[in-house]
Amino acid sequence: MINMASRSAPLPMRTNLEQVPPADGHAGAPAIAAPRAAGPLCSSLNLPATACQVAEARRFVASLVDDPALADDAMLCVSELAANAVIHSNSRFPDGRFTVAVERYGDGRFRIEVLDHGGRWIEQEKEGHDHLGLVIVSRLASAWGIHGDGLDGRTVWFELRTVQTPSPSAA
Repeated sequence: MINMASRSAPLPMRTNLEQVPPADGHAGAPAIAAPRAAGPLCSSLNLPATACQVAEARRFVASLVDDPALADDAMLCVSELAANAVIHSNSRFPDGRFTVAVERYGDGRFRIEVLDHGGRWIEQEKEGHDHLGLVIVSRLASAWGIHGDGLDGRTVWFELRTVQTPSPSAA
């Protein structure tokens, strides 16, 4: 789990251990760099809990997930979790915020977390669509889960890893 600051202390807007690639300027879409030697990275972004900030969460994740094979899944999963934080958690109240944290491990695996203010998730189920966002995350992620009791905050996380295919010479 990404070790975040105490819930009572405000989280920084953005912290990085390495430079984030700049956006390419096309309709707000971030540039996704070609894969490079994957070293450790840990970065977070604290955002106001408004619907328009879900797109900012996607851009932030896209700027850090430099593996094109994982970038689309990462952006879809973080969209679902950020939308849940904005719509269903106590972050939805005035001045509410949520945090997106990304950690890249040396093996190329990514762990992405969305931290919100907790509370009982407000169910807005439509027939046949209950919890669809978490179903999407569960199908795309190699692992995922929820931490926290919902009283002091909740963290929903997922991990993505590149599937290694055996080379023909290994057979």
